[in-house]
Amino acid sequence: MKGSTATALRANVVLFSVSTAIAMVPCVGVPLLFGLLDDGTPALPWQGGIFVFASLVVLLLRWNARRAFYSALQAKKVRLAQKEHLPALIAGDCPRAWLVQLHLELRGFRCGE
Repeated sequence: MKGSTATALRANVVLFSVSTAIAMVPCVGVPLLFGLLDDGTPALPWQGGIFVFASLVVLLLRWNARRAFYSALQAKKVRLAQKEHLPALIAGDCPRAWLVQLHLELRGFRCGE
C-alpha cells in the first residue's frame, strides 16, 4: 500500500470514528434523558440515527476542511511539496491549521511542521 493511500485511509477512519463519537452524544443522551430507551424500544432506529448523524458530521467537517484549505492556500499559509516523499507544510500562524491538515490527510498528503 502506498504511503498516500495509507494516510488517506487512516484519516478517513479517524474522521468517521470521531464523528460517530460526536453523533452518539445527542442520539443516545437525549433519549436517555427523556427515558425513551428504558421501555424496550428496538435499537436499530437509534443505531441508524447515529450512523446518519455521523455521516452528516463527516460531510460538514470535510466541507469546512476544504474551505479552510483553500483559504490557507490563498493566504499562502500552506506549501505543498513538489516531490512525493516530502510532507506538505502548514504555517504556524494558520488560523484553522487542524482543518487544513485534515483536508490534506484526507487527500493522502503527509503534513509536516
